[in-house]
Amino acid sequence: MLSLSFSTFRDRWRLFAGAIVAVALGVALVQSSLLVMVSTDRAPVPPGASGRVREQIREGYAGAATLLGMTVMLSVFLTVFIVGSTFAFTVAQRRRDLALLRLVGGGRGQLVLLLLAEALLLGLAGTALGAAAGVPATWAQARLLIALGFLPDGFAPVLWDSGAAVASACVGIAVSLAGVLAASRRAAKVRPLDALRDTGASARVMTPMRWLSGVSGLALTVLMVALAQSAELLGAMMLALGISITGGVALSALSPWSCRSRAARSASPCAGARSGRSRRPTCATACGAARPRPRR
Repeated sequence: MLSLSFSTFRDRWRLFAGAIVAVALGVALVQSSLLVMVSTDRAPVPPGASGRVREQIREGYAGAATLLGMTVMLSVFLTVFIVGSTFAFTVAQRRRDLALLRLVGGGRGQLVLLLLAEALLLGLAGTALGAAAGVPATWAQARLLIALGFLPDGFAPVLWDSGAAVASACVGIAVSLAGVLAASRRAAKVRPLDALRDTGASARVMTPMRWLSGVSGLALTVLMVALAQSAELLGAMMLALGISITGGVALSALSPWSCRSRAARSASPCAGARSGRSRRPTCATACGAARPRPRR
């Protein structure tokens, strides 16, 4: 089953590319946030500072830790949502293939294990990329917190910690497996006779509820972007978190529609030939022969 999952993952890597990037970014954010939090816990207060300065530094460390904790939860939520949306789309597109597996004797549990193995491969690939990106992300996150006033000038974050690395790797694999649970339940409901039927209606991904959630999330995102223009720093930060959540929900809900519309535009081999932009002579010749010609 693992070899079948690997071959599917290799053949359809373009479809999983967005989810791999999402897992990599999530792992990088989790790792960098944990490293900065560890650095704030270990950072000493300057010995010659007054009591008021010491209190301000401690408050800045506490505020930075709170903000980083919210960043970790947000990144985990968005990663699970994007991975789940990706696998929901792949299950709908591969419904006939999954039904063929059922037809040749594959059980429901084997289909679930197939998707779980694909999610594990996706999580491993995203975790490897995210671990490499976590080091520059830690430096960038520390510079941002210094610019916002949460951390003092000269703050030097820890760029490596074994506990943070293990925790971020576990998060990357866990969110990948959690995101595929809903899609695996849907795959388990595929019947063997679906391989002999037209799966156009049954493979529909853009359900009315998905349209509602996508359009609503997009509208809320636009509204919060407009409100953030005149908000103060704290309000703008809270709105930014809300924008990330609603924007991620909207993009994940509407991504199958976007992918399908792009595929439909590129599916026609003579789309460019009709406008004279095709580089393939066979396509241009076929389209020219198919045009109606006036009778003499």
